[in-house]
Amino acid sequence: MNFERKKSNFFILTYLFFLFVFFISLFLNINKYREIIENKSTLQIELKEELKQNEIEVLEQKLWKIKEVKNLKYYSKERGLKRLVKELEISIPEVNNPLSDLIIINVLGVENKKKIIDTLLETEKNIVSFHFNEVVTEQTTKESKNLKNILLAVLILGIVPIIYMIYSMFINLVYEKYLYYYQNSQDEEKAIKLGKKVLFLPLVASAISGSAIYYNLYLLFKRKYSEEIVEIFRVSEIEIVYSTFGLVFCIVLMLIFIPIKFKDRPRK
Repeated sequence: MNFERKKSNFFILTYLFFLFVFFISLFLNINKYREIIENKSTLQIELKEELKQNEIEVLEQKLWKIKEVKNLKYYSKERGLKRLVKELEISIPEVNNPLSDLIIINVLGVENKKKIIDTLLETEKNIVSFHFNEVVTEQTTKESKNLKNILLAVLILGIVPIIYMIYSMFINLVYEKYLYYYQNSQDEEKAIKLGKKVLFLPLVASAISGSAIYYNLYLLFKRKYSEEIVEIFRVSEIEIVYSTFGLVFCIVLMLIFIPIKFKDRPRK
């Protein structure tokens, strides 16, 4: 294999790994945005009057045990009154406070709100009522569903084909080396191992190069345009590094250690 051919193969592999990391990054960012969308709408739990602090804490502990609850915060009616007075610029005496103590929770998955309500209605007596915006919930559910469909499309049309192309190209390169080494050793297994060994460093170099090029471009665009298109860059640099480089590392290991058998052998 001459130098020009080697260089061409290296650039193609680098480009494929670049595309792989791009689609992984796209998948991660869309998924992060989906999680944010799903947790935009909140569920408000109105508590009974004059609950003691220990009763509120017990209720909070029960809520935390529900796996669909992602976050929660307690708001006293006094705090709510101060906020209402500030927003409306009016004066309301504390003795005439019309508000109730609230616990506001973020639910993991908008479809789980009614499930949580049904669970609490059956077991909890210190809750007066529940409030959530049906319109916002419906819009959020629809948007979340659309994003899940996009994630599926990125996986099927982007990530999987790129993995297949990387695998196919690596197998073809191993086969070329196999043809050369088999003529010398007449040992199929040894020829394949030698082919993989020779290609190991170029494979790692192209994987690192493609990933590093994308990572630097990601940093550049995120720092330069994050304010204008903040919705796109949801995933942090650390998450990108660990996720993409981890997956690239797994693919390289898979290519090196996956058993390979060729049906046709070169003639002696």
